[in-house]
Amino acid sequence: MNILNQVGDFYINSGCTRRSTCQNNQLIEASYQCSVHATCATRSGVRKCYCNTNYQGDGVTCTSLPKDCYELYDSGTLSDGVYTIYPDGWPRGIQVYCEMESNGGGWTVFQRRSSASEDFYRDWRDYKDGFGDKNHDHWLGNKYIYSLTNQKTYQLRIDLRDSGSSSKYAVYSTFRINNQADKYRLSVGSHSGNTGYNALSGSNNKQFSTKDRDNDGWSTFDCAERHRGAWWFYRYYHCNYSYRRSYCQYSYYCEYFPDGSDKCAKCAYSHLNGDYDGSTRGTNIYWDYLSGNDCGIQYTEMKIRPV
Repeated sequence: MNILNQVGDFYINSGCTRRSTCQNNQLIEASYQCSVHATCATRSGVRKCYCNTNYQGDGVTCTSLPKDCYELYDSGTLSDGVYTIYPDGWPRGIQVYCEMESNGGGWTVFQRRSSASEDFYRDWRDYKDGFGDKNHDHWLGNKYIYSLTNQKTYQLRIDLRDSGSSSKYAVYSTFRINNQADKYRLSVGSHSGNTGYNALSGSNNKQFSTKDRDNDGWSTFDCAERHRGAWWFYRYYHCNYSYRRSYCQYSYYCEYFPDGSDKCAKCAYSHLNGDYDGSTRGTNIYWDYLSGNDCGIQYTEMKIRPV
């Protein structure tokens, strides 16, 4: 026989169909039923309904934990800020910045650059685990971006602002990265927006590189080191022909790094993790053929939302 010693004590029967409580020195019994998203179990000596993984509540009522910012937005969270989400594989949740008040809301932000306060010239582990302040400049972490982008089909939005405060954006119809074993290989779909050039296209199906993990496929250069950042670099362009060498001397070819006295090279059409206001050729944040100065970018933000 189970004894309820004080007000507030409760007893749940073996099938989790009846609940007994002590009220005013009387035993009150009532029907009890687990949510379809809960399990009847005894944990730490207490038998009751417990919400299943990826759900929260008292066991009788269980609501799904948000997998991304869009699910938070859809449930009524409408203010920008840092929130906890629960992507597949992360039952304890991760913190992300959610953009809820613009561009339709529900965007999960994984990269932001707005000042030189955060160093983005970091190694593989830092880019895997993430770094920075999620309210400000940060990289969420490739292990989290992988989990997020493989649980649903997502689109990517990139917002840019140049030194003249002109705002541009690019949208990619789909976006995902593969796992660490495949070196976080990038996959993007079709491009739209007003950036003009599809500067992420060349990085499609390329692996991620950092200063200590050279995955760019170009034996001549370590692209992450020469561009002072981390990105989906690849063998792209080398001004080593006589009729092109003269181009390299001009400062507006800021995305090229010098290679000898009259040559230069670059490893992608875009690089948003370079030095903020980089002082050395080729180390800047850049997006090819952006109106104004390709390398005069003062703000970047990369974010995803379900299609």
